[in-house]
Amino acid sequence: MKVALVQEAPILNDPETNLVLIENYVSEAAKARTDLVIFPEMFVTGYSISAEFRATYRHELYLESLQDMAGTYKLWLVLGYPERAGDGQLYNTAAIISPKGIIGQYRKVHLFGAEVTMFTPGHSFSVFDTPWGRMGLLICYDIEFPEAARILALRGAQLIIVPTANMIPWQEYQTLYTRVRAMENGVFVAVANRVGKEGQVTFCGGSALAGPDGKWVIEPADANGLLIGDIDLAICSDIPQEVQYLSQRRPDAYLPLIERTL
Repeated sequence: MKVALVQEAPILNDPETNLVLIENYVSEAAKARTDLVIFPEMFVTGYSISAEFRATYRHELYLESLQDMAGTYKLWLVLGYPERAGDGQLYNTAAIISPKGIIGQYRKVHLFGAEVTMFTPGHSFSVFDTPWGRMGLLICYDIEFPEAARILALRGAQLIIVPTANMIPWQEYQTLYTRVRAMENGVFVAVANRVGKEGQVTFCGGSALAGPDGKWVIEPADANGLLIGDIDLAICSDIPQEVQYLSQRRPDAYLPLIERTL
């Protein structure tokens, strides 16, 4: 399959303008015969959304437009946005959208910094079936917790997709964890990070895609634009015996870890 990572800066608190920007990239990706296009975290609205914007925001209309886009251009999308749930709670969410509609949504479990004052954390990790294989979603800070990616891998994920809004000075963390999570779980890991500034925050880019061997399929990039790479999820089953970490796990020896989380 052909995967595209979008590295761009959305306009803060302006989803209508961002939908135009999204469609421009989707159109470009379609011309390149891309199967899956991945946008950064909170790309529909920008990252540092204001309290006034949060008070009136509803995500349903924008999701409908994104579903229409996926259908029109006949490709799959992943991107992040704030989700207003039926109970009024606001989540930092990402969705995987096929040409036929939404396949699934994921609510960010590990909230970073001031996010804890804006969002309710999610509580679960899910894997989704696609024509190319099984995919799981994480969002930004989630990738820094090995348990999150490991759960997805144990549930059969072959590609872990990570919409991200990572900022300076944490760029080296992102580069390191992208490769490590891929290697230790024998999966592909795709990180789409944004660029630009919001207030005092400067986002660091570095979008990349690592294979199950930890080698770059798409190397970390600095410039804005569309980054495209070809992957075959089937090779996740071809990992050398010596480094098949999932099959060589010793859960019986991990009881102290389980007990600590109870």
